[in-house]
Amino acid sequence: MNCARLRRRFANISSRIAAPLLLVACWNLLAAAASAQESGVWPIMSEDARARGPGFYLSVWKIALAWLLFLLWVRTSDWVNRDVHERRLSYATWNSLVVFPFLVAMVLLWILPSFWIGFPVLLVAYCGPLLAYVAKRNPMVMDDDKVLTGRHIKSLFAGALSPVGVKIQVEKADPRDAGPKIEIIPGGVGSERDERANLLRARQMIGFAPVRRLLGEALAHRADTVAVDLLPAKTEIRFQVDGVWHPFEPEDVATGASMADVLKLISGLDCDEHVARQTGRCSVEFRLRRHACEVVAEMAKTGERAIVRFDVDVVPFETLADLGMRDKTQAALKEALAAKQGVVLFSSLPKHGLTTTFNVALMSTDRLMREVYAIEPAERPEKHIENVTVVTYDESKQQTAAHVLPGLLRKYPDVIVHRDWSDAESVAQLCQLGADGKLIVGSIGAKDGIESLLRVLMLRVPAKVFAGSITAVVGQRLVRKLCDGCKQAYQPSAAELRAFGIPEGRVQQLFRVPVPDPAKKKSELPFCEQCEGIGYFGRTAVFEFAVVTDEMRRVLVEQPKMDALRAAARAAKVRSLLEEAVLLAAAGVTSLEEINRVFKSNG
Repeated sequence: MNCARLRRRFANISSRIAAPLLLVACWNLLAAAASAQESGVWPIMSEDARARGPGFYLSVWKIALAWLLFLLWVRTSDWVNRDVHERRLSYATWNSLVVFPFLVAMVLLWILPSFWIGFPVLLVAYCGPLLAYVAKRNPMVMDDDKVLTGRHIKSLFAGALSPVGVKIQVEKADPRDAGPKIEIIPGGVGSERDERANLLRARQMIGFAPVRRLLGEALAHRADTVAVDLLPAKTEIRFQVDGVWHPFEPEDVATGASMADVLKLISGLDCDEHVARQTGRCSVEFRLRRHACEVVAEMAKTGERAIVRFDVDVVPFETLADLGMRDKTQAALKEALAAKQGVVLFSSLPKHGLTTTFNVALMSTDRLMREVYAIEPAERPEKHIENVTVVTYDESKQQTAAHVLPGLLRKYPDVIVHRDWSDAESVAQLCQLGADGKLIVGSIGAKDGIESLLRVLMLRVPAKVFAGSITAVVGQRLVRKLCDGCKQAYQPSAAELRAFGIPEGRVQQLFRVPVPDPAKKKSELPFCEQCEGIGYFGRTAVFEFAVVTDEMRRVLVEQPKMDALRAAARAAKVRSLLEEAVLLAAAGVTSLEEINRVFKSNG
């Protein structure tokens, strides 16, 4: 009923609109016919339906010119599409810039009344995006790979004219400069003349081109360390990205030995020394950025090894949230750090971000209304934190933190910071101060926060003193984050959920690294430009926070065993590091495979 009413209403509206439009059209046609008849230019057409008019209503040479430009656009657009994948640039951005302006200009060419307006617009729409891409990609490649340069244009003419017998001599490319656009700046000697001489000597070696390619690939993958191991049968090469080693194409023994010598030369080391440890420095310019490098040559158990460490840019973490700490954990930690007395202990395994977390935690405390002092060895100073006064001791004279504590107490500190607990005397005195009205902030190496409690007792610190002062512990691990550009959703199996303690039905989908389609060739598989095909991009921290309860203190004094201590922590509803990591996987931040790697390899 309603549909019929709508159809009738639409028909009435259409008839009211169509009638005036038809009258206007007829009036215009009659006016045009009258005007043509008066001027005598009305075309005389044959009454034979098979007869054709005189033609030439379209300009053939103008159409041919536009068609040639169209063919040229097809050729160069295809080149841009292939080149952006090779240069690891954004194909979506550059393909859009190259394609859509030209298509719009092509439509305007047929709409605009003047060819001399439409064709220049088409020419600008073609040349503009193409030249912009060339300006973007040329600085990223070697001179031989640059386009629209004098050498490139000369080679194009040489290739086009050679079939008709015209010979144009083209400069040959230096094979040593093949590979990625990368410039090696030698160092380590002090004299610029000697450093340039070392570079020229290195360029004559067979390992120079492989070193350039290796350093370029490592920087493209965001690697911070490169290792070249000279084995008896081959040379193994690998680089480290986000704390994980990735293999690189191996080389033969001769090439590997030459690569090690090249790395020694460019960093000012002695190529004839193969046993003693040597350290030098150089720089590498890649994608318009200069990266300082430390080169270490040493003798490992398997043979000679060369290591390159890039001085990567440190991400400026300013808050606990930047580290990945949940809001509830942040609030609890800040409350513990705001207390007037007690001991707050941070812990982690080596290279799992303990120093960064410790610094950010200190920056989140009140350092204006309280006197905060840090005890550090003079030989190993920590990062300067505003409003934290540093007191040092000399390890070369067998001094410890206990040597400077009496003088420090005369300054009436509110908070005492001491990292890397290692000697019983200093830790025992600090714990006693924590029970007597001072807040002590320390750190120790351990697998998690609960284990750190036993690690302190293993230093021979009196259990009653430590148990009476400890208030909170923080443990952490670093896990790689899945790349947002290529992570793949999947439905986990029941066995997989049980293995990680996830209740069935709680999580509908998880994420993982993309699984390649076996039916496709490697060249046909999609390539993620953000993570360079690794599947992970960056890292985040997993935190375990526990407020020490009376039951946990009792266990520390009466039964200092791991099982009993973990049972007391579970009774206090403390989430373990593994449980916190599983929550990150459920949120799509990381994968179960990454969690298994981190916790299986480190316990």
